[in-house]
Amino acid sequence: FYVMIRRPPRSTQSRSSAASDVYKRQALREWGARERSLSEKGIACEAELEQARAELHAMKEELQATRLSLEKTRSDLALKEDVVQKLESENSELQSFLKYKRELSNDQLQSIIEDHDHEKDQWMGQKMDLEKKLESKDQMCRGLQMELNKARYDYQRLAELLQSNVSKAIYNCFAENSYIGSA
Repeated sequence: FYVMIRRPPRSTQSRSSAASDVYKRQALREWGARERSLSEKGIACEAELEQARAELHAMKEELQATRLSLEKTRSDLALKEDVVQKLESENSELQSFLKYKRELSNDQLQSIIEDHDHEKDQWMGQKMDLEKKLESKDQMCRGLQMELNKARYDYQRLAELLQSNVSKAIYNCFAENSYIGSA
């Protein structure tokens, strides 16, 4: 089975993080393939077990029908019972191994999910820090823009005042020297 893992947009991931995602998905696919293979082997073993049981049953009926080959049939029966026990033992081992692999796969998947959640939390923290810094810089820019506008306004007033004072001083200079009015 596959689990959809929610990830942040690709634009926020680094190259190594994207490559890590590829390897994680590849590992999950490999575990799935191994699990299916073991399941198929378990089914095949169960089929062999059923076949061996059927043969054992047929031999028991043959034993009742033919008492002449009783000793040979008993030795065959003992061999077949050993095979059945061996197959049952192997089947039990395979079932235990399959259970172990499933648990291991689930644990690994949970670990990957926790890692992704942790990375997401870190990215969200970094995003919030950057947003706060951006807001702070934006406020600073607005403050500087207001100071610049005030300085421009003060400069314009000073320039007008200076121009007025220079004009008055020139007029007064000409008036004192009688350049104005004597012409």
